[in-house]
Amino acid sequence: MLNKNNIYLILFIIAVLVLGSCGLRKEKEVKKTVHLGEITRSILYGPVYIAASQGFFNDENLEIEFTTFNNNTELAESLESNTTQIILSGPQVSIINPLEYPASKLINFAQLVQKDTSFLLGRKTAEDFQWSNLQKKIIIGGIDNSTPQLALQYLLVKNELYPYKQVDIIQNIPKGSAIGAFKGGVGDFIHLLEPDVSLLEEEDSAFIAVALGDEIGEIAYTTFISPSKYLDENPEIIQGFARALYKAQLWCTYHTPQEIAQELIPFLPNISPNIILSVVNRYQKQEVWCPNPIIKQEALEKMEEILITSGVVGNKVPFEKIADNSFAQKAVDEIPIPKEYLKP
Repeated sequence: MLNKNNIYLILFIIAVLVLGSCGLRKEKEVKKTVHLGEITRSILYGPVYIAASQGFFNDENLEIEFTTFNNNTELAESLESNTTQIILSGPQVSIINPLEYPASKLINFAQLVQKDTSFLLGRKTAEDFQWSNLQKKIIIGGIDNSTPQLALQYLLVKNELYPYKQVDIIQNIPKGSAIGAFKGGVGDFIHLLEPDVSLLEEEDSAFIAVALGDEIGEIAYTTFISPSKYLDENPEIIQGFARALYKAQLWCTYHTPQEIAQELIPFLPNISPNIILSVVNRYQKQEVWCPNPIIKQEALEKMEEILITSGVVGNKVPFEKIADNSFAQKAVDEIPIPKEYLKP
């Protein structure tokens, strides 16, 4: 039989084991902070915000801190200085960056957006738009070397409309003044992104002539990029990020525009809920968001074709030198579609 001292000893040992296991559990639950750089706070990046609002990052013990930068150069520099560990950008950053920072190697490890999301708007409705309509016209353009601007230049050249020869593009108007200039009579067309497109439509101040994404088709438009060194040293963080992203992509695929818009409202306080809903509706109809994080080689090569046509780079970079699908593929392989999403 156990005497009183033995009973106390056993209870003490049990208490130590329980407290120790609690301590280990607590240690495992300590979140790892990842600084994510974005060029703007945008409805376009909706699935990332969904990953945060639905707790998918939390499930992977990740704490995501968002930082907004002014341009792709600042984004790339933030990775160089370790101000951020991951950026959300067009893949051209990983292609152009080695020319400026030879010691750095930036890798695309997941994709968010698969179509160009910009629009060309005119002053009148255009039921049967033809690219020849732009001959000798003036377009108020966007930021030079931005992904939308490169896409526009690509389509102009493809349709034998060479910028500054057959068609003029104004790019020296500050971003905040472009819409006002167009309303004031400057230019014949204006090249814009959402939510500005929906706002102008709502006012009847401009009308969509053509959606560039429909003309170009599927491309690697927006990807997640990180230095190769960070991927090598922190595979568990990148894997967790890919898993959280895929969960959010599935969530968006199987939820209504109304449900998605409701989740995005807290992240976009300067945009009205009605406009958010309108843009989400448009994005879903256009199939703008990727259904999973895997980067398709042909989509990335199409983006490189745009860069070459626009004169940004001279040659294509081999896919395996700027992309790593191992994290995205593993996430897709391991995470099933939740049963509740499949209910009729």
